Amino acid sequence: MQRADAANSNFSPPRRYAVRSLMLSDIHLGTPECQDHMLMGMLQVVQPDNLYLVGDIIDGDRLRRKHYWPQGHENVLKTIQAKAKSGTRVVFVPGNHDEGLRTHLESHGIHMDDTTSELRDPSTGIILKQRDIHVGGDGRRHLVTHGDRGDANIHSRFGRQLAVIGDVTMEALAWGNRHYNQARNALGMAYQPLDGYFKRKFQHGKYMTLFRQHVNEEAAGHGVDGVICGHVHVPEISTLSTALEYKNCGDMVASVSALVESRDGRFTKLDWAPLFNAYQWGCQQQVANPSEAFENLAVHHGAVAQQIPANERFNLLSHPAPRGNVTSAFVHLIDAARLDCGEKSYARRIKAGASQMSVPSRR
Repeated sequence: MQRADAANSNFSPPRRYAVRSLMLSDIHLGTPECQDHMLMGMLQVVQPDNLYLVGDIIDGDRLRRKHYWPQGHENVLKTIQAKAKSGTRVVFVPGNHDEGLRTHLESHGIHMDDTTSELRDPSTGIILKQRDIHVGGDGRRHLVTHGDRGDANIHSRFGRQLAVIGDVTMEALAWGNRHYNQARNALGMAYQPLDGYFKRKFQHGKYMTLFRQHVNEEAAGHGVDGVICGHVHVPEISTLSTALEYKNCGDMVASVSALVESRDGRFTKLDWAPLFNAYQWGCQQQVANPSEAFENLAVHHGAVAQQIPANERFNLLSHPAPRGNVTSAFVHLIDAARLDCGEKSYARRIKAGASQMSVPSRR
């Protein structure tokens, strides 16, 4: 399939969309299943005041087993770092796949139940926290947590063997989704998640009931109005039996979804793949203004459309990263997530020109 010509101005969306918050989880950088090209498109179009990274951003488990770090993954980190430097408040709350960062926080005396203490990188301003309390535009308070803390109890209910089977099945579905969509792309067909049917069944199953119960219990002691999490790769906004609001970001592996908060504090699910597909295929069919599909961002998500000057137009199908190396916070994040992933990986990072981590300050 041929990519759109970057020089054609029709391929450039005329607007960016400003929102109060964008919340991403389960990106799984360091794995072939990560949809980094679609995520880069989202980061180009959606301009948040607050960017939350709600765990499993870097898959340290997979990186320890096999080094995989293409330029697209490096570009994602550079883009996030550039947003932080330009004034976006970026908060990273680690998950179970980048739990090396939790250990790093613990070494600075910041424990799992702490929602106030943080490490802040002095060069970028990126904030690393065990958990956070997000105060919305309407004053509602949400606990931000990855959501994996109840795994041991949930696994004990299902049995360890069944839990392992479930984990292997989810990884196999992610692998299948990658190859299925590679084939669709080669045939000139749009992206379509392979695991939609399974996730719909999963969403209404016993595991999800227990998962919601555990994140509800985790949030209950903080006097909040709701909980924002990830972990299960199923985007959802609902109300729990305790009247707490449950909001799940989804993932950047298959569903390609996020949570968006409007200026007035209203949360919506952002299903990015259909928007990206509309733009990509509109471009390829030489539609005069394929970016019309993105008006949904303003109408449905309460985003504020901002005109882009002609000399700043960008092509959504190509993803040039900001200049410079991944420095400071993210070099440290990669190292902490990888833990002991090996000298070969470290050497490749140094060869790519990344500089050393500056010691973050506690706030």
